[in-house]
Amino acid sequence: MAHRFHPDRLDWLLGEERRAVLPPEAVLNLLEIGPSDTVADIGSGPGYFTVPIAERTAGTVYAVDVEPRMLEALRERWPGGMPERVRTVLSPAHALDLPGAAADRMLYSLVLHEVEALDQALVEAKRVVKPAGKVVVVEWRPDATREGGPPRSERLDAGVLALRMRQHGFAVRDPLNLNEVHYALVGVPQ
Repeated sequence: MAHRFHPDRLDWLLGEERRAVLPPEAVLNLLEIGPSDTVADIGSGPGYFTVPIAERTAGTVYAVDVEPRMLEALRERWPGGMPERVRTVLSPAHALDLPGAAADRMLYSLVLHEVEALDQALVEAKRVVKPAGKVVVVEWRPDATREGGPPRSERLDAGVLALRMRQHGFAVRDPLNLNEVHYALVGVPQ
Protein backbone atom coordinates (compact mmCIF):
# COMPACT_ATOMS: atom_id res chain seq x y z
CA MET A 1 0.00 0.00 0.00
CA ALA A 2 1.19 3.50 -0.78
CA HIS A 3 2.19 5.90 1.97
CA ARG A 4 -0.86 7.72 3.33
CA PHE A 5 -0.77 10.92 5.37
CA HIS A 6 -1.52 10.06 8.97
CA PRO A 7 -4.53 11.87 10.51
CA ASP A 8 -2.62 12.44 13.76
CA ARG A 9 -0.69 15.09 11.83
CA LEU A 10 -3.72 16.91 10.42
CA ASP A 11 -2.80 20.18 12.18
CA TRP A 12 0.17 20.42 9.82
CA LEU A 13 -2.26 20.37 6.88
CA LEU A 14 -3.73 23.66 8.08
CA GLY A 15 -0.51 25.27 9.33
CA GLU A 16 1.36 28.37 8.28
CA GLU A 17 4.34 26.38 7.01
CA ARG A 18 2.13 24.73 4.40
CA ARG A 19 0.45 28.02 3.55
CA ALA A 20 3.87 29.60 2.91
CA VAL A 21 4.85 26.86 0.46
CA LEU A 22 1.48 26.11 -1.15
CA PRO A 23 -0.95 29.02 -0.77
CA PRO A 24 -4.47 27.82 -1.57
CA GLU A 25 -5.21 30.86 -3.73
CA ALA A 26 -2.58 29.90 -6.31
CA VAL A 27 -4.07 26.43 -6.74
CA LEU A 28 -7.69 27.59 -6.73
CA ASN A 29 -6.93 30.19 -9.40
CA LEU A 30 -6.00 27.28 -11.70
CA LEU A 31 -9.49 25.81 -11.20
CA GLU A 32 -11.17 29.03 -12.34
CA ILE A 33 -14.15 28.43 -10.08
CA GLY A 34 -17.31 30.20 -11.18
CA PRO A 35 -19.80 31.74 -8.73
CA SER A 36 -22.22 28.80 -8.92
CA ASP A 37 -19.85 25.93 -9.80
CA THR A 38 -20.06 22.57 -8.10
CA VAL A 39 -16.58 21.57 -6.96
CA ALA A 40 -15.24 18.22 -5.73
CA ASP A 41 -12.17 18.35 -3.48
CA ILE A 42 -10.82 14.79 -3.60
CA GLY A 43 -8.61 13.97 -0.63
CA SER A 44 -9.94 17.04 1.15
CA GLY A 45 -8.44 16.26 4.53
CA PRO A 46 -9.49 18.86 7.10
CA GLY A 47 -10.44 21.33 4.39
CA TYR A 48 -7.29 23.27 3.53
CA PHE A 49 -8.77 23.84 0.06
CA THR A 50 -12.41 23.03 0.82
CA VAL A 51 -13.04 26.10 2.96
CA PRO A 52 -11.63 28.61 0.43
CA ILE A 53 -13.45 26.76 -2.37
CA ALA A 54 -16.72 27.27 -0.46
CA GLU A 55 -15.87 30.98 -0.27
CA ARG A 56 -15.54 31.17 -4.07
CA THR A 57 -18.77 29.46 -5.08
CA ALA A 58 -22.38 29.37 -3.97
CA GLY A 59 -22.63 25.91 -5.55
CA THR A 60 -22.23 22.54 -3.90
CA VAL A 61 -18.79 21.63 -2.58
CA TYR A 62 -18.00 17.95 -2.11
CA ALA A 63 -15.25 17.25 0.42
CA VAL A 64 -14.19 13.68 -0.30
CA ASP A 65 -11.76 11.75 1.87
CA VAL A 66 -11.11 8.14 2.76
CA GLU A 67 -10.33 8.98 6.40
CA PRO A 68 -13.31 9.74 8.69
CA ARG A 69 -11.13 11.75 11.12
CA MET A 70 -10.22 14.17 8.36
CA LEU A 71 -13.85 14.81 7.49
CA GLU A 72 -14.74 15.28 11.16
CA ALA A 73 -11.94 17.85 11.47
CA LEU A 74 -13.38 19.66 8.44
CA ARG A 75 -16.85 19.77 10.01
CA GLU A 76 -15.35 21.23 13.21
CA ARG A 77 -13.78 24.12 11.29
CA TRP A 78 -17.18 25.82 11.00
CA PRO A 79 -18.06 26.93 14.55
CA GLY A 80 -21.61 27.86 13.52
CA GLY A 81 -22.04 24.61 11.61
CA MET A 82 -20.89 23.60 8.17
CA PRO A 83 -23.01 25.08 5.36
CA GLU A 84 -25.51 22.59 3.91
CA ARG A 85 -24.03 23.04 0.45
CA VAL A 86 -20.69 21.67 1.71
CA ARG A 87 -21.06 17.91 1.80
CA THR A 88 -18.59 15.47 3.25
CA VAL A 89 -18.24 12.19 1.39
CA LEU A 90 -16.37 9.23 2.87
CA SER A 91 -15.01 7.58 -0.23
CA PRO A 92 -11.76 6.44 -1.85
CA ALA A 93 -10.53 8.30 -4.94
CA HIS A 94 -10.75 5.19 -7.12
CA ALA A 95 -14.47 4.59 -6.34
CA LEU A 96 -16.03 8.01 -5.79
CA ASP A 97 -19.41 7.98 -4.12
CA LEU A 98 -20.58 10.82 -6.37
CA PRO A 99 -23.00 10.82 -9.30
CA GLY A 100 -21.77 11.08 -12.88
CA ALA A 101 -21.20 14.58 -14.27
CA ALA A 102 -21.67 16.01 -10.77
CA ALA A 103 -18.79 18.51 -10.70
CA ASP A 104 -17.83 21.52 -12.76
CA ARG A 105 -14.38 21.51 -11.16
CA MET A 106 -12.35 18.83 -9.40
CA LEU A 107 -9.21 19.09 -7.29
CA TYR A 108 -6.76 16.34 -6.35
CA SER A 109 -4.18 17.98 -4.11
CA LEU A 110 -1.33 15.76 -2.97
CA VAL A 111 -3.48 12.64 -3.01
CA LEU A 112 -3.00 10.68 -6.26
CA HIS A 113 0.40 9.37 -5.16
CA GLU A 114 -1.48 7.65 -2.29
CA VAL A 115 -4.01 5.93 -4.53
CA GLU A 116 -3.37 2.26 -5.20
CA ALA A 117 -5.62 2.17 -8.28
CA LEU A 118 -4.45 5.33 -10.05
CA ASP A 119 -5.96 4.44 -13.42
CA GLN A 120 -9.33 3.73 -11.82
CA ALA A 121 -9.14 7.08 -9.99
CA LEU A 122 -8.63 8.81 -13.35
CA VAL A 123 -11.60 6.89 -14.80
CA GLU A 124 -13.64 8.17 -11.86
CA ALA A 125 -12.45 11.74 -12.46
CA LYS A 126 -13.63 11.52 -16.06
CA ARG A 127 -16.98 10.08 -14.92
CA VAL A 128 -17.66 12.70 -12.23
CA VAL A 129 -16.44 15.90 -13.89
CA LYS A 130 -18.82 17.50 -16.38
CA PRO A 131 -17.84 17.51 -20.08
CA ALA A 132 -17.03 21.24 -19.94
CA GLY A 133 -15.31 20.88 -16.56
CA LYS A 134 -11.76 21.06 -15.34
CA VAL A 135 -9.53 18.90 -13.15
CA VAL A 136 -6.46 20.22 -11.34
CA VAL A 137 -3.92 17.80 -9.90
CA VAL A 138 -1.21 18.95 -7.49
CA GLU A 139 1.59 16.53 -6.71
CA TRP A 140 5.08 16.31 -5.25
CA ARG A 141 7.98 16.74 -7.66
CA PRO A 142 10.09 13.56 -7.63
CA ASP A 143 13.30 15.59 -7.92
CA ALA A 144 12.53 17.88 -4.96
CA THR A 145 15.23 17.86 -2.32
CA ARG A 146 13.32 19.68 0.41
CA GLU A 147 12.24 17.52 3.34
CA GLY A 148 8.64 16.46 3.73
CA GLY A 149 6.13 14.66 1.62
CA PRO A 150 5.97 11.02 0.64
CA PRO A 151 9.04 8.91 -0.10
CA ARG A 152 10.54 9.81 -3.49
CA SER A 153 9.80 6.30 -4.75
CA GLU A 154 6.05 6.99 -4.39
CA ARG A 155 5.99 10.39 -6.06
CA LEU A 156 4.44 10.70 -9.51
CA ASP A 157 6.46 12.03 -12.41
CA ALA A 158 4.56 14.92 -14.03
CA GLY A 159 5.12 13.65 -17.57
CA VAL A 160 3.98 10.13 -16.75
CA LEU A 161 0.92 11.39 -14.86
CA ALA A 162 0.00 13.74 -17.72
CA LEU A 163 0.26 10.82 -20.16
CA ARG A 164 -2.00 8.67 -18.00
CA MET A 165 -4.53 11.50 -17.74
CA ARG A 166 -4.49 11.79 -21.54
CA GLN A 167 -5.02 8.03 -21.85
CA HIS A 168 -8.16 8.45 -19.75
CA GLY A 169 -9.68 11.19 -21.88
CA PHE A 170 -8.24 14.47 -20.63
CA ALA A 171 -6.50 17.17 -22.61
CA VAL A 172 -3.62 18.16 -20.33
CA ARG A 173 -1.47 21.27 -20.41
CA ASP A 174 2.25 21.13 -19.71
CA PRO A 175 3.04 20.78 -16.00
CA LEU A 176 3.19 24.00 -14.01
CA ASN A 177 5.82 24.34 -11.31
CA LEU A 178 4.01 25.77 -8.29
CA ASN A 179 7.12 25.92 -6.10
CA GLU A 180 10.30 23.96 -5.48
CA VAL A 181 8.43 20.83 -4.36
CA HIS A 182 5.02 20.82 -6.11
CA TYR A 183 3.73 20.83 -9.66
CA ALA A 184 0.22 21.10 -11.08
CA LEU A 185 -1.50 19.54 -14.05
CA VAL A 186 -4.66 21.02 -15.52
CA GLY A 187 -6.91 18.66 -17.44
CA VAL A 188 -10.16 19.11 -19.32
CA PRO A 189 -12.31 16.22 -20.55
CA GLN A 190 -12.12 15.58 -24.30
